[in-house]
Amino acid sequence: MYRCCKSLAALGLGVLLLGLGTWAQQNVTIIINQSLYLDCVPPGQPGNITYTIQQSDIEGPQPFDIGDWGCNVDAVTQYRLNSQFTSFSAPFIVNADTSDFTTDCDTADDFGTCAANSSLTLGDVDPNTRRGTGFNTAGTDGADFGGDVFLNIGTGPTGWDVMSSNLPVTATGVITYTVTDTTP
Repeated sequence: MYRCCKSLAALGLGVLLLGLGTWAQQNVTIIINQSLYLDCVPPGQPGNITYTIQQSDIEGPQPFDIGDWGCNVDAVTQYRLNSQFTSFSAPFIVNADTSDFTTDCDTADDFGTCAANSSLTLGDVDPNTRRGTGFNTAGTDGADFGGDVFLNIGTGPTGWDVMSSNLPVTATGVITYTVTDTTP
C-alpha cells in the first residue's frame, strides 16, 4: 500500500504542475528626458532678420514690419512661449533701444493659442513678453506659432538719431525664445 500511495501522490503532483502552466514577465520603463522641444525659424525663411531702412519707412507710419518670427513647440505638457531681446547694440545711433521693437502673434495651431502682448524688452514681466501658450502636441507636427517683428524709429528729439557720417551704420540684436513647462 505504501508503493501505491506514493505513486499516486507523485502522479497527482505531476498533474498539479501541468495545470499551473508556465509564465514569464517583461518590465517596461518609459523615460521622458525632456517634455518640451523648441525650434524657432519661420517656415520657408532664414532664421535671421536683416532689414535695410528705406525712405518709405522713415516717412511712413510707425512702427513698421521688419520681418517674421516663427516657432514650433513639441510638447508633452502645458507650456508658455516667450521671447525677449537678450542683447542689443546700436553704435552711432542715439535713442535706439529694445523698447523700439515689438512683435505680434498672428498664427497658432495644434492646441496652441497666441497671446496679445508684444514687448521684446529684456526684464519686462512675463505677460508682456508672452507669445503664446499650449498643451500636449503628441500625434501632431507640434504647435506652430508665428508673427511679425516691428520697429518704431520714432520722431522728433526722442526718435533714432544717427550720429555718424560714415554710413551705413548697423543696429544688431538677439531675440531669445523660451518655452516653459506650466504644468499645474
